[in-house]
Amino acid sequence: MGLIYDGVLYNGEADVLECRLTELAGTVHKFVVVEGDKSFTGKPRVRANRDRFLPWSEQIVWVDYETPVDASPWKVETATRNRLFDEFAKLGVQDSDVVTVCDADEIWVPSMADSFRATWCAVLMRHLIFSVHWEGPMELTCVAGPWGQRDGTADHMRRGLRQQLPQVAGGWHVAWMGGPAWCAEKIRQFSHQEFNVDDVDAKMIRCFQDGVFIEGSRLEEREIGGDWPAWIRAGKHPQSWRWRR
Repeated sequence: MGLIYDGVLYNGEADVLECRLTELAGTVHKFVVVEGDKSFTGKPRVRANRDRFLPWSEQIVWVDYETPVDASPWKVETATRNRLFDEFAKLGVQDSDVVTVCDADEIWVPSMADSFRATWCAVLMRHLIFSVHWEGPMELTCVAGPWGQRDGTADHMRRGLRQQLPQVAGGWHVAWMGGPAWCAEKIRQFSHQEFNVDDVDAKMIRCFQDGVFIEGSRLEEREIGGDWPAWIRAGKHPQSWRWRR
């Protein structure tokens, strides 16, 4: 049976990454974590100390990426994501091994491994937004499949083919965690610069007060259930993940 290599783009979301590692360390052979020295919008960033991840040090391959600069943040994201396949090749991934193409906050579940071994799939996840108690609509997120069945680059598999791939449902997109100020800074750094208009700090404060996402959709209130990630069920998530209306 082939090994599983979890390919992750990481922008310093340390709590999210620990949540991911806790959920998947028993299933994944290697986590390939690409961390840039700049945001997708070109803002310099400093990589934080990684000591908290020492329990998983044998499983993590850290890739310190020199992020390119381009007027289009989408081109920067594409180049960054494509680095994943370069790293898999360096590691000698075999055709029968499974690779994933994920963001750090897209946490699939171990039971999906058999589907990934059979063919490339896109994952339809439940979506926690701003808080472990607020849920938005399910979202088609990461892709995964056998290395030998890939078609082109990592970005092409994810953005170009995602809508055409068979879908498996499960897991959690644990997104926009960290409070209003953190989320406002995310808006300034990520590819969706259509949201970086007006006073984003004030807008994020209103979103958290009202329990609505940045495009105005109302988030549903939830209690933590038995299928939430284990790290969350154990109460290890910080106070900044615990917003209520």
